[in-house]
Amino acid sequence: MPLPAPRPSYALAAVGVAATIWLLVEARPVLEPLVISVLLWFLLTALARVIAWGMHGRGAEPGLLAHLLSALIAIGAIVGLSVMVSVSLAGFRENLPTYEANLRAMAQEVANALGIGGTLDLSSLVGDVNMGNIALSVAGSAVGFVSSLVVVLVYVIFIYAEGAGAGEKLKALAPDGERFAAVSDTISRIRRDIETYLGVKCVVGLAQAVPTFAILAAMGVDGAAFWSVIIFVSSFVPTVGSLIGIVFPALVTLAQFGSLPVFLLVTGLLAVVQLAGSNWLEPKMMGSSLNLSPLVILIAIFAGGALWGITGALVAVPALAVAVIVFSRLDSMRAVAVLLSADGKV
Repeated sequence: MPLPAPRPSYALAAVGVAATIWLLVEARPVLEPLVISVLLWFLLTALARVIAWGMHGRGAEPGLLAHLLSALIAIGAIVGLSVMVSVSLAGFRENLPTYEANLRAMAQEVANALGIGGTLDLSSLVGDVNMGNIALSVAGSAVGFVSSLVVVLVYVIFIYAEGAGAGEKLKALAPDGERFAAVSDTISRIRRDIETYLGVKCVVGLAQAVPTFAILAAMGVDGAAFWSVIIFVSSFVPTVGSLIGIVFPALVTLAQFGSLPVFLLVTGLLAVVQLAGSNWLEPKMMGSSLNLSPLVILIAIFAGGALWGITGALVAVPALAVAVIVFSRLDSMRAVAVLLSADGKV
C-alpha cells in the first residue's frame, strides 16, 4: 500500500514562507514604512482609547477628540525627544577631547601593567578616519530619517481614512453571520493583543528610561537624556534591548570619567533597572496575553533583525503574535500555532 501523500497545506505553507521572505527583502523600501505606520497607528489608537476611558469611563470608544489628543501628545513627545537628543549630541561633540584623553590614559595604564614600553597614541589609531565623510553621513542619515518620517505620517493618515469603511468591507467579504462573527473576533483579538503588547512596552520603557535618566544625571554622565531616549526605544526589542540599555551608557561613563569604580557602579545600577523592568515588571504586566514561546521570540528577533535591521527586530514579536492568532483559527495551520505558543493553548 503506498504511503499517503503529505497534506498539501504544509507544502503551500512552506512555499508561502519562502515567498514572504523574498517579498520582505525585495520590497523592504515600500513595506518598512508601511509596517512602522501600522504600529504607530496601533499606538495612537491605544492612546486614544485610554483618553476616551478617562473622559467617558471604561469601555468608551474613542471619538474624534480622543484621536486628536492622542496625535497631539505623540507630536509633542516626538518634538521634545528630538530636542533632548540634539542637545545631548552637541554635548558629546564638545566633550570628545576629554573622552580621548581619558581613553588614552587608561590604555597607557593597561600597557604599563602588561609591561609594554613606549607611549600609546590613540590619535594614530583613528588618524585615517575622515571626519568630513562622517559628518556628511550623519547629515544624510538625518535627511533620510526626516523623509521616512514624512512617509510614515502620510501612511498613518491614510490608514485612519481607510479604517472608516473597514466595517462595511468586512461585511461584504464575510456576508455569512457566523463567518463574520469569527473574522471579527479574530481581528478584535489581534488588535487587543498588539495594543496590550505595545502599551506594556511603553510602560516598561518609561519605567526603565526615567530611573536611568535619574542615575546618569546624578552621576554627571554626559547625554543622560539621550541615553534615556535610546533605552525607551530599545525596550521594544526583548532581551537585546536590555543589553543596549546597560552597555552603551556604561561605556560612555568609562570614557568620560576614566574610572573603573565609577564605571562598575553605573553598570550595576543600570543592570538593576534594566533587569527589573524586563524580567519582573514586564512579565507581571504582560502575563500570558501573547502566549509566545521565549525561544521562538528570540529567533524571531534575530531573524527580523537580519531582514530589516532594527525595524525588523522591533516588529518581529507583534508580527509573530498575529501569525499565531491567525494560524490558531485555521485547522491546517493549528499545529504550527501550537509549536509557536508558550504552553500549547491556542
